[in-house]
Amino acid sequence: MKLRIGDAAYLQVRDAGRYIERQTRSYRWVKAVLAEFRTACRAIAAHPEMAPFVDEEGVPPRRYREVFLKRFQYRIIDEIDGGFLNVVAFVHAARDPGSWQ
Repeated sequence: MKLRIGDAAYLQVRDAGRYIERQTRSYRWVKAVLAEFRTACRAIAAHPEMAPFVDEEGVPPRRYREVFLKRFQYRIIDEIDGGFLNVVAFVHAARDPGSWQ
């Protein structure tokens, strides 16, 4: 399936990288998060229905799916739209549910 990363998700990935670099003072961790993000996106694109649906208040049922990164506390929120898999958000797992909307 063709993968598209939405503008909001792109900015969230960028902001997460900047935050991690400020906190760790090392670009090594930024590269690790970005590599895992890319790996997860490839897996989602190959198997778009592998992830569970997002179950949060205020989120339309059975519309969005979420994938948690394995090594880092971030999750990718995506939706299938026609022949495209749209990444709509990249958020820290500890953030308030629905804060990504």
